[in-house]
Amino acid sequence: MNEDGSGITVNMTKGICKNNETCVIGIGGVDRVYEFTSVNATCQSDPEITTRFPGEECKKDADCFTSPDTNSTGVCDAGKCKGVADKGNCTSDVECLVGFYCSEKTCTKQKAEGEACTDLWGCANNLLCYKKKCVQYGSLKNGDGVTIDDVGGDLTNFNQLCEFGLVNNDKCVQSNYTATTAAKMDKNGYVPCNWGEECEYTITTSTERIYGEKCGCGYNEKGQGYCRLPGTQQPDSWKKLIKAVGSSAKNQCHSRSRFNCYKSNAAYTNEYVKSTVNAHLYYGAVDCAQEVLGASYIQYSLAVIMIALAFIF
Repeated sequence: MNEDGSGITVNMTKGICKNNETCVIGIGGVDRVYEFTSVNATCQSDPEITTRFPGEECKKDADCFTSPDTNSTGVCDAGKCKGVADKGNCTSDVECLVGFYCSEKTCTKQKAEGEACTDLWGCANNLLCYKKKCVQYGSLKNGDGVTIDDVGGDLTNFNQLCEFGLVNNDKCVQSNYTATTAAKMDKNGYVPCNWGEECEYTITTSTERIYGEKCGCGYNEKGQGYCRLPGTQQPDSWKKLIKAVGSSAKNQCHSRSRFNCYKSNAAYTNEYVKSTVNAHLYYGAVDCAQEVLGASYIQYSLAVIMIALAFIF
């Protein structure tokens, strides 16, 4: 739907895209769709493999990360990038194989839950480093403290320590609609909005506006937009999503690519499509919307996806 409320016709030139294809809409991509009343959509093949770390899948040497400090990287051998094995010499994590990190110049097995850590990269991929111990995603409750010192100075996805993925004033919090936005809420907890309008949010310990988010189009027949659900709506869905993010990363990829692992994970995919991060898009949508459009969101990296959950103050 355009800003003036008029419809946009999307003409599919090749039906539903395959798993290794991306649906490209209009000239200039999605950002320019709203300048037209009719656009064409085509399926384009996904780009070639981007750089993979030691132990990850590859097709040729060029797919693999090359370290200038060792001869053990940069080679694709039997479909896997070569790297430094357990107890081998290293100068950084990116030289070690999947499941290992560089500690005191030696490739060392990643730590399990409860074991000591100095940063998240030394913990197993489904864990984060909190107060010098490896802990589960979403293990901190509302009100629990989380500071820069608690995570060893590394703010990479530290909000995912919280059960609702949100940090405010060094504490885990839960988001909520402001009174102005909540006043428009329907019986199912969704707030209808028009393209470009701002949905306003606060946190459960405050009544003031904390942040805003622009309204986009929904996948329903009329393109009606809805505000993204806050943590107070369907709270179990938020918790399940945080857990699924950790589960998706477990033993799948290298420590340094844990947040954009190229391997799909069914549990994560299912939780993400039906989670409150996405639910406003599919509210009242036509039956095929999730099947056709869900895949385009799942292709994003974990790091990008979780931006929707994180707002660091």
